[in-house]
Amino acid sequence: MQNMKDTFPGCLILSTSKVYVLKIVGPEGENPQRWLHKEISWTIDRLRRFSPMPFKQGVLVELEQPNKTNDELNSITFLCILQDLQRTLNFLFYVTDFLLSPICEEVELKISEHCTSLMHQLLKNSKNYQDKDAVRHLALFSSALLKYQDQQVQLKLSSLIVTTSVLVICNMQWLLPGNKESPYVIREQTMSNLIGVEHYNSSLTLNFLDEILGEEEVWILNFVTMSAAEVVITSIRSPWEELFSIPLQNMIFPLIAGHFGYRKRDQHTWVRNFKLCDGKLQSPISISSFKSITLPLPALEIIGYHDFLPSPLYLKNNGHSVVVNVSNHLRKRLPYIFGGSLDINQEYEMDHLHFHWGAKNNRGSEHMLNGIRYPMEMHIVHRNRIYSNLSNALNHKNGLVVLGIFFQLQEEDNESLHSIINHLTSVQWINNEIKLNTSITLASLLPKNTDVFYSYKGSLTTPPCNEVVTWIIFSMPVSISFSQLNKFRLLSSGNNLIADNYRKLQNIGPRKVYIRKLNPHLFVKYNETTFNVADLDWFWH
Repeated sequence: MQNMKDTFPGCLILSTSKVYVLKIVGPEGENPQRWLHKEISWTIDRLRRFSPMPFKQGVLVELEQPNKTNDELNSITFLCILQDLQRTLNFLFYVTDFLLSPICEEVELKISEHCTSLMHQLLKNSKNYQDKDAVRHLALFSSALLKYQDQQVQLKLSSLIVTTSVLVICNMQWLLPGNKESPYVIREQTMSNLIGVEHYNSSLTLNFLDEILGEEEVWILNFVTMSAAEVVITSIRSPWEELFSIPLQNMIFPLIAGHFGYRKRDQHTWVRNFKLCDGKLQSPISISSFKSITLPLPALEIIGYHDFLPSPLYLKNNGHSVVVNVSNHLRKRLPYIFGGSLDINQEYEMDHLHFHWGAKNNRGSEHMLNGIRYPMEMHIVHRNRIYSNLSNALNHKNGLVVLGIFFQLQEEDNESLHSIINHLTSVQWINNEIKLNTSITLASLLPKNTDVFYSYKGSLTTPPCNEVVTWIIFSMPVSISFSQLNKFRLLSSGNNLIADNYRKLQNIGPRKVYIRKLNPHLFVKYNETTFNVADLDWFWH
């Protein structure tokens, strides 16, 4: 609102006779009076002008209000911050063509010269700005987490300016009508330092590396819509690719795509938004030793599992699970696997790991083994190294391998899990993420015996349910104490505690499940050699 120093979440309501500005004062519910408060209202004939914010991040609305002391009209302005180009265009289209064209004097589609001047003044004062540097985009984000020099800085509503050579985060109060605050730089980075873009729903992670100083920096920006984040990526892509002469790798993380729930009625609706979830090769399944085909498959070779994962490691609560991500900006060799039931000469590199658990001790794992559902299951996701990134691998049948590890309850703590569990309180709330200051080896998270495992062809167990996964499920569980498991159950999804975050069992259909075992009988049967994986047939005919 005019002369206000800050913003507030609210609703702008246009009827055929009045304009209402409502402030959101509580969680949304059935009774609007409990969560909406009327700030101000006008008759619609008082509307005079609409003009967009820079790069259509919202709309400036101007009205006229009678002066109580005389007959003069006072001009009142307020800013409706939509944070999304398409939302703003839709709003202006509605206003121009349907509602106000006979009433409103002007719908101005030019950007205010005052805003443009302030923006260019800000850029000229930034240390990395270059002359004749074109402004490609200005975007408003709802919140952000900036990580640099062992600091973590959280921001509320702020702005990101993208030019051909620099990315600048600055305040946004200078955009408010009547506010005399000047824009100032909060953080900036050169386009040449940008080494990776990660896109998850409406969240965007920009990874920077200054090779001269050897300093890494991460910006996690949360936008109001997915399309708003995509527009930022588009504005970055062209100058970045022109600078490096290679495609910008946009790491899309659809392993947990969009909003979905784990309740029975929620899982039934997955297929509406994610058609692949209705496929014939879906996971998880119930595995039976009796029905599985025993073969002397080659050993599963795990390389680098005894080495510490390269830092920095990040622990994140994404609202569906807790995830350990490797931010491998220095391009170190990550642990990888080959052999076993996997295609010959194919290597699969570790990408991340996450967990599924139950609200009670008699459930939680996604797969069942011989009628037993364990209280927790961990998935270590690996990407086929012939594909450049995870989103690319999701388009190929041999794209991913996931190692499934069951957890079994015991009284004593499993010390190997301390490096993760001791930090769960720091990511209790949804979208919380921390940098782990401990070292982790993947071998410490595996069962003692990895010689025996089950394998079948399946899918992601979360939307979009791509059928690109070779599953390897170890028969021996890993131990976890009651108190350790309870710490997972304290994590929040935003509305509730995260628990029972496992998918219902899927129909196995014509698929075969193989079990790797080595015994004298099998060696004699296969002429004392391991089975040739190229001869595997994954389906009954």
